[in-house]
Amino acid sequence: MEEERYIQIGVTAARDPSGNFLPAVPVFAPITPSLEAAEARHLSEVGSLFAAKMKQYIDAGGKIKKSSRSK
Repeated sequence: MEEERYIQIGVTAARDPSGNFLPAVPVFAPITPSLEAAEARHLSEVGSLFAAKMKQYIDAGGKIKKSSRSK
């Protein structure tokens, strides 16, 4: 019998009566084909975002543009 595998999909933390957070607890889900496909799709999407930012950085000669918000 194959052992079921799990992946961490997040964390959660409850609050005590005074409103302070209790220690965070990881949230796990069983690995399914649809979960693996979603993970691959999201990794590809975030990789594209990072690649676009790196291209922008390289095209600018390795200089970071200052935004209008930073003064």
